[in-house]
Amino acid sequence: MTFSIPAGAGNVTSAGNGNTTYVVVPVPANKADGDCFIAVVYHQLSGATLTGPPAGWTEIYHAVGTGTRPHYVFYKKITNAAAEPASYTWTFSGLGRNCGNIFRVLGLGDAVVDAYPTVDTFPAGNAPSIAGVTAVAANAIHVGCIVTNNSTLIYPVPDSVGFTTVFNNQVNNGSGTSISNLIYKELSAAGPTGNIPLTWSGGTATNSGIWSFTLQAAAVVVPPVVEKTPLEKWALRIPAYTAHRNGFYATHGEFTIKGYQALLAWNPAVAWNIDVFKTLDGVWVASHDATTGRVLSGTSVDIRTVNWADISSKTTLVGGNPVATLDQIVAIAPYGTIFYIDNKGNSNQTELLAKLQALNLTPANTVIKNFAGSNANNTWARANNYQIWMYFFDGDVATYLANLLAPDWVGFDYNGTQPNWNTVIATGRPSFAHILPSLAAKTTADTKAQTAGGSNFGYMVSNVEAVVPKGATTIPTLAELKRKYWCNHGSVALDSKLSTTDIEWQTLQGWYGAGDLNYLRRQLWSAYVGSFFSDQGIVPTLGDLKSRAMRVELALAANSNHTLNDLEYMYYTVTP
Repeated sequence: MTFSIPAGAGNVTSAGNGNTTYVVVPVPANKADGDCFIAVVYHQLSGATLTGPPAGWTEIYHAVGTGTRPHYVFYKKITNAAAEPASYTWTFSGLGRNCGNIFRVLGLGDAVVDAYPTVDTFPAGNAPSIAGVTAVAANAIHVGCIVTNNSTLIYPVPDSVGFTTVFNNQVNNGSGTSISNLIYKELSAAGPTGNIPLTWSGGTATNSGIWSFTLQAAAVVVPPVVEKTPLEKWALRIPAYTAHRNGFYATHGEFTIKGYQALLAWNPAVAWNIDVFKTLDGVWVASHDATTGRVLSGTSVDIRTVNWADISSKTTLVGGNPVATLDQIVAIAPYGTIFYIDNKGNSNQTELLAKLQALNLTPANTVIKNFAGSNANNTWARANNYQIWMYFFDGDVATYLANLLAPDWVGFDYNGTQPNWNTVIATGRPSFAHILPSLAAKTTADTKAQTAGGSNFGYMVSNVEAVVPKGATTIPTLAELKRKYWCNHGSVALDSKLSTTDIEWQTLQGWYGAGDLNYLRRQLWSAYVGSFFSDQGIVPTLGDLKSRAMRVELALAANSNHTLNDLEYMYYTVTP
């Protein structure tokens, strides 16, 4: 949690009375576990003493300057907000005017105090300076405490030196006025803070006390940058495409090296589907069928009952290209390629796992593909942390309904009936329409998914040239997606010399008027979150607002396990 002092009712309380020995200060209504309360109490009677703070409060400092009345600051860490009383009482040894305030501070470090006051002063005149301290941490918060007595005194908010006023508590009992103030400023460097100049007007300050200290902000924990796996990156690309049997088999034959080379030339961001059978001598051959007759030349044989040498000279009937092995296909794939491996024989799973590991086909870049009616490959895939893609045809939904929730991704016949599309979309699993031969088929699949109240995450494509956009040689970076978004919304050319940040700022000013960039960003993302944070008494950071807004726009759960980078990538991908 980052440092903040929430303002307003519920976060800052004030109390005062005219001629008593005590002051009762209400507890802020928005209290929450993890808060730190700061209490400031002042008693106007010179020579009076505090008889003791309430239980649980730790003193930060009390004024000791000559002539200064009792002036104290305390803190209390809140570990059980629900058990907090409605108020706290401070009692003094004599009668006098009293001022008391409690306010919430978020994001403080364990020690709370960074540097204690070295001196408090009892200034004369109306232009005093609060003595500074030496901050230990670069991100400390400099706090100034001020009290004085005068019924006509006007106390200015010291904006000229960058401080924010937390409270200005004035108590008048008919014979005089006591004024208690607290101000703060976030620092950007350790070392001497410098003094805090003040100017009072409207009268002469009397019986004043001023001093400062620094609070310790919680250490900013920068999470380690964890590089996303190729599969995680690919899954952020919406829509995601997978080439069925290389996607060019109408001209180059199924699972041929030439077909995968054509796929690379067309669009290397497309995932590769490879079906496999194992020969007697342990070679994994790329083939959809157990027998060779439909696709390969020569006498048809069962791949599972012969050695590699018996079929290695065969060529495809379409295109005349050599039969290929899993090893040969993987060898031409660039880093980052995603593989869909389908163990068509549903056997030799231990040997296949060993082969995948030897080829570096790991859960980081490989999905296990499986037919709806078979769970044979699911168990070992799950046991070895692979994600699963199961494909269903229209008649499979009713027959294998229980299996719809088994995979991570569900492939469904693009031309399936609408009731079955409704069932697939209702699972909440990302849906892949298959097997698309044309753009018209993609339109059909998208219409059915939308009618079912969802959308397609991706597509299994048999005719890549007809369906998959050409020329996307790499998955676009987040920076590229953001630039496209802001150029579109700002009506600025992509090749403009303006930076993306300048274009964003210019666009936001057109929407909301002049203002600081981060202020305008808060205006933008606040529009999507409603009362989500205020209902919980949370003061959101800009990142909080953006994360929540993007989850709303992407129809994701409020607690979905996505980083802000994930959310931005998906948002800027699907939002024009």
